[in-house]
Parts: sequence; C-alpha cells; structure tokens
Amino acid sequence: MAVILATTAIVYLHCIGNQFIGDQLGSIVFNRYLASWFYLPKALVNDDWWFDNPQHVPVSSYYRPILSLWLWINYHLFGIDPAGWHAAMIAVNLIVVWLVFRVCTVLSGDRDAGILSAMLFALMPAHAEAVVFAFAPPISAAFALGAFDLYLRRRAKILSLGLFACAMLSYESAVGFPVLIGAHALIFPSQVEIETDSRSNSIGEREGPEAGVASSVFRRLAAAFAETWPYGILVVLYLFLRMWIFGFVFEKSPPPYPTSNQVALTIPLAIVGYLKLLVMQWKAGPAHPQIEYVISSAQPRFYFTIAALCGSLAVLAAVIGFSRHRWLYLYCILWFVITIAPALNLNAIAGGPTVHDRFLYLPSMGFCLMAADLAVNFARGGPMRAKIIRIGAVAVAIGYAAMLFSVQAYWKSASAMDHFRLDRLGGDSLL
Repeated sequence: MAVILATTAIVYLHCIGNQFIGDQLGSIVFNRYLASWFYLPKALVNDDWWFDNPQHVPVSSYYRPILSLWLWINYHLFGIDPAGWHAAMIAVNLIVVWLVFRVCTVLSGDRDAGILSAMLFALMPAHAEAVVFAFAPPISAAFALGAFDLYLRRRAKILSLGLFACAMLSYESAVGFPVLIGAHALIFPSQVEIETDSRSNSIGEREGPEAGVASSVFRRLAAAFAETWPYGILVVLYLFLRMWIFGFVFEKSPPPYPTSNQVALTIPLAIVGYLKLLVMQWKAGPAHPQIEYVISSAQPRFYFTIAALCGSLAVLAAVIGFSRHRWLYLYCILWFVITIAPALNLNAIAGGPTVHDRFLYLPSMGFCLMAADLAVNFARGGPMRAKIIRIGAVAVAIGYAAMLFSVQAYWKSASAMDHFRLDRLGGDSLL
C-alpha cells in the first residue's frame, strides 16, 4: 500500500501546474465572497452558486455546504494559487485509495484482493477529471467510504452516520448510500444473522421447509432494515432540507429538454457508455460524444443496446455463477449500479455530454474489486497462474499510470481543454 500511495502521489503531481479552468474560475477566482467569514453562514442556507447572484437565489440546484467549506479553507490556505489546491485534492484522493483498500479487504476477506483493488482504483485514468477538476466526487467518496468502513467493522455508528451526512452535503450523489448498506446486509449477513438462520432452518425441519425459509428471509430483511433505517432517516432530512432551500427536491428541465419517457429509453445507452469507459480507459478525458435521446423503443439502437446489455449479463452470470465468490461479485455489480444511478438523471445534464468521467469515481470501486478478486483467485491456482497475474498486474499498473499521467494535461488550461474537445468531438468550441 505504501508503494501504491507513493506511486499515485507521484503520478498526480503532473497536475500541480494546472490552471483554474471552467467552473473553478467562477467558484474560486471570481468568487468575491470567498475571502469573507460571511461566506460560510450563507453557504449553509443557500445553493452552491449563491454568490453568483445573491439577490436572486437559488442560482443552481446544487446544495453542497461541505464543498463550500472546503473551498473556503483552501482559499485561506493557498489563495488563488492552483498548486496548493491541487496538492490538497491529491491528499484527499490518497485517503480515498487507502479507504478503498480497507473496504475491499473486508468485503472480499482477502488482503491481496484489497491491495490489488486499491492499485486499480488509484491509477485509473478515468479518475483524473474528479481529482484534477471536479473536486466534489473525491471529497464525498472519502466521507462515504469512511462511513462504510465503520459500518463494516461495526464501530462508531454515530460517527458513521455523521460521515454519511457529510458525504451527502458534499455531493448529492451520495444519497444512494443506504441502499448499499441494505444490499450488503442482505447479501452478507453477520455471524449473528447466520446463527439465526440456522435456528430458523431447525424450526423449518420441524414445521416444514416453507416455514424455515420464510422465517430466514423475514429475519434477514428485518436485519437489513435495522442496519439501513438510521441512514435512511438522514436521507429524508436531507431531502426536506433541499425542499426548504430550493422549493423542490429534484430539478425539472424545461422544454425543449427531453421528456421523462425519452430519458428512460436513453438510460441503457448511458450505462453502456460508462461500461465502455471502464474497460477502455484510454477514452478518459473532459468530453465524450453526446448520446442522442431515444425517441421510441422501436429504434434499432435502443433494442440493440438492450440486447447487448442482456448478453453481457448472461456472459457475466456464466463466468461467475459457479464461483464460490459469486455473492461478492453480485454485490460488486450492485455497487456500480447503485452509485452510478444518480448520474443517470439525464435531465440534470441535458444539453451537454451524457457521459462524464467524474461520475465513475466511486462506482468504479465495484469494478476494481471484482477484477482484483477474480485475478487473486486465479493466481492461487498454481505457480504459473500466479506468475501470469503478477506480470499482468504490473503491466496494467504501468499502462494505467502512463495514461493517467498523460490525461491530466487535458485540464492544464482552458485552451488545452478546448483543444481536446475540438480534437475528439470536432465542430465548434464547446467552452
């Protein structure tokens, strides 16, 4: 882990010389309130961009007071020198990598799988946008993974709840966290619940199989609810807070943006876009081709996409179905689906690219854990297999590190990002 963290820090040092660009200019350089103590209390009761037009709030539909606090602290530490801001975000990313190691080690029950998961996560090129440009995903992920680590280790429940609250107040995508807890409690019952299930099965032997199975399912659902409801209460409070601040919970896009039916039909294409980015990491960058919204389910690209997704799931089920770790792999898939779900609210990003690298930051942990566990278990099949995996892991690490080092230059300046967008997408400037 020390080598992984050191390598990650060295590779990300390439972004230290990057300038402020895009939204960073508005929220940091041109934010005239950031130097004042007045900024903090206003950030608690207003949207994320209130300072852009204080007389007419809300300006945006984002409520991220913890991110605002981060901006305020960094401004008073580094002023408007981008180097300090990037160094601070690299430190946050290293914390997230360490937490990925801890969480994946507990989930897999294997330290080697935890280390390999952390390596894949740390050097993944698609994470560059979140660390170098977006800021919010790593901060929220640090809080969310900290809360999840405490939950897994059955420690400091109050602190876990507090960290989860901070995750939501940093980045709204964290609202799906209670579903992760519930899914884990159902798929990986604790030893107490296993013993309870054993007693239930004993009862079933006396009263019939249906009674034992029903009792086991009920107890497991009750245990999952008991684990989940405190986090769910925080989500409800957070949604009420958004209602109080904005007057709505979720922003509705005005015409001519897509209808709800068009969004629903387009979601499978967006999922495929994220899966392609996970596999083809060389596609990482600040812009991806916009997915045209599907008008009807009769369109070939819609049912071809559904067929491709179903085929991929069938192949995946065939590969992992007979593995003794199949429940872990199921949870990895659920981790990806649950954490990527907020990014599939396509109405919120209508008019721009449908797929963004930064949305993959936390969801990619499920992919990293599944790949790492499969590799580690394959390596234990014999010396030759172990050698293949070692060589492969080193090759992937070198390839990822090279791509990650290179991709950070896309956010070096506004002109560099604009040039990349023009080169990849063609046409006029998107800035």
